[in-house]
Amino acid sequence: VVADGFADEWKDQSGNANHASQATFASQPQIFDSASPTDLITDNGKPALDFDGIGDYLQYTGNFLGGSAATGVSVSSFDNATRAAREIMWGAQDSSGARYDFLITRQASNIGSGSTQNGIDIYVEGNFQINNPNVGTITDVNQHLYTAIYSNNVRRIVYNNGSTLTTSSSTSLGNLDDATAFVIGADI
Repeated sequence: VVADGFADEWKDQSGNANHASQATFASQPQIFDSASPTDLITDNGKPALDFDGIGDYLQYTGNFLGGSAATGVSVSSFDNATRAAREIMWGAQDSSGARYDFLITRQASNIGSGSTQNGIDIYVEGNFQINNPNVGTITDVNQHLYTAIYSNNVRRIVYNNGSTLTTSSSTSLGNLDDATAFVIGADI
């Protein structure tokens, strides 16, 4: 019997048990598709999770960040070339629940003035650089390797496949020490 399959946990391979999970079946990303000839969902021939863009996400409750620097890496692709809503790849929510300590996102295609439409941006302590001329855009559905770096409380940089995509520096944004959850795949 062939059936669809969904991921309820992403295991932390570091040995620190920072596993991201999802107990609600309707919010679990898909990993097996019964309509596919091989069942396993792949992207560029590699196994992949399919987040539906509506409410699928995995979450680790707690904070594994801290200090004035962080680096995050993901291999991701978007389902649509553009989208009217902000799309979050991953991020650490802070204790207020209303902002992110460390986040990589694609801005909405209809975002107002002061931000770059479809721009890949990095938020630190809830802040991104408005009117940043150094924000690159992604308007394709191809797979990309994104690397986000925050250093020395001021420097933010996003690389796309090893090339600089977004840069910004501003006054001290503070330490990444009040996150309460790390979310993959959605803005919750």
